[in-house]
Amino acid sequence: MNLRLYNARLDSFKLRLPLGLVEVIDKSLLKPKYLIDLDEFIESGVYEQEFKNKAKQFIINGISTRIAVEDQKIDFKGNTERYLTIGINSKQLEGSYLAGIGKDNIIVIYDYLIAFNCIKISFKNFIGCSQVTDMDIKIDFHQTINEFNSLTKYLKENTKQSNKAGKGFKDFPSQSNRGVQWSERSVSGDKAQSNPFIKIYHKEIELDNNSFKFASKYLNPDEYKNLIRLETTIKNKNHFKYLGIKDNNLSTILNLSQEQLKKVFKTALKKHLINNKPLVMKHKENPTPEELLKIATLNTFADNLGYDVYMSAKHLTQSIECKTTRYRKKQQYIKLYDKYIKGNTKDIGTNTSKILRFIGWM
Repeated sequence: MNLRLYNARLDSFKLRLPLGLVEVIDKSLLKPKYLIDLDEFIESGVYEQEFKNKAKQFIINGISTRIAVEDQKIDFKGNTERYLTIGINSKQLEGSYLAGIGKDNIIVIYDYLIAFNCIKISFKNFIGCSQVTDMDIKIDFHQTINEFNSLTKYLKENTKQSNKAGKGFKDFPSQSNRGVQWSERSVSGDKAQSNPFIKIYHKEIELDNNSFKFASKYLNPDEYKNLIRLETTIKNKNHFKYLGIKDNNLSTILNLSQEQLKKVFKTALKKHLINNKPLVMKHKENPTPEELLKIATLNTFADNLGYDVYMSAKHLTQSIECKTTRYRKKQQYIKLYDKYIKGNTKDIGTNTSKILRFIGWM
């Protein structure tokens, strides 16, 4: 099938607002407040669960919204400042869920939250005076299940080997949750930079099995048929700075370019994957009989298994014991692809390569 790639967009984040800028209508929000020590509490990795436990939760048609008051330490003397924290997610866009969150529709999120009639804050302060943490970014694209399996197989085979806990990949091969992830969503502190969370999964399967109430209410099944999602997380202010983003103000985040958002994915993948640069030959000649046989083999792998050239070359040379010889044979297949297949109807490098090139990985 033709590959459709969509721009990187925000999927979810926590929004922290100085309480002095917020009119709290629902006074019950002021009761379950709790203390946050940014140097210890968030670093320990327990903040996410604490927020879920203490926040007031609204659930409507499968859309979950959490709001909580937090006392945050602001210095070593123990002084605190009170904040309102809101869990923002793209389901709050309802029928526009798949579009993701951006500057063009953040007003929809704002209106959705105000409609609960538990807080009031101006849209100007909502955008300009808030801090973003625990932010998920996503890139969506459509693939058949065979193409998706080929892509995830390629990514797993090119994962950096490590004996350290939390390194390598975690596979989710079940019928209700299919995908691969690297690191853990709960990773925090400096580990979020050195071992960032990134995940690729079959969004159609996830929606039908885990978000059916929401999907059946707001989405057209044709919209997310064969939909695949790649997502990664930016945890905190230091993580934003590490990625070259000047601050974590919501206004700054909403104005990030596609180049900046894709850089987040590229940086995360760099921590987990081996980067294999394809060789390109510009001159085309008539193939020899031996080359014709190899080209036919590549095309067979593409048609029957959904393999791209890199997957095929690795599979065809995996029995060669000598590392140097194996590498040289792989490059021969890649050169044949670049000379005789690339760009025509038998182009087997299209999907996997296009996806990785889209985010600047290749």
